[in-house]
Amino acid sequence: MLRNTHMPAILVEMAFISNRQEEGWLREATVRQQFAQAIADGILDALG
Repeated sequence: MLRNTHMPAILVEMAFISNRQEEGWLREATVRQQFAQAIADGILDALG
């Protein structure tokens, strides 16, 4: 998926719909918000 990118890239997989418990997490808006916040925090931390 990221082999031919011409810029910095990262693939983030927070949960899998093939896992029933994780699918349930993805149905919750608060959990999706927590995932998004964790990704944003990680990007900001990496950028300094």
